[in-house]
Amino acid sequence: MPRPSGSSSTTVLSAAAGIAGLAAVAVVGAAAGLAVAGLSVGAVAVLIAAIGRRPADTLASAHSAHWWKYVGAGAATLAVLVAVSVSTGEFSSAGVWYLVMTAGLAAVGTTAVGLVLGIAEIDRRRRRVG
Repeated sequence: MPRPSGSSSTTVLSAAAGIAGLAAVAVVGAAAGLAVAGLSVGAVAVLIAAIGRRPADTLASAHSAHWWKYVGAGAATLAVLVAVSVSTGEFSSAGVWYLVMTAGLAAVGTTAVGLVLGIAEIDRRRRRVG
């Protein structure tokens, strides 16, 4: 019986969520409850990505050739957030803090998507050559 193919966007988003969860563990560090939550999210999302992976080249099609743009955009956004945070000091209003944290999460997620697409591009090139 052939295995049903999953959606490539589900695979990318699950893998990116897994990488973001594991990155959150690296950032949080000592907070045990948050580290367990991050590891749980990361493990489940990576498992979903592995199960839902399509055997064909659908994931590594149009977007994976531009993986470096996602990594660059996420890293640049994160660098700007760090520079703004260092120069302004502590954020006095809760609204600004939530905005900065949301932008930081988006930057980490964009970088994670770029890394997943980069891995898919390497896999696609390896399959094409071999």
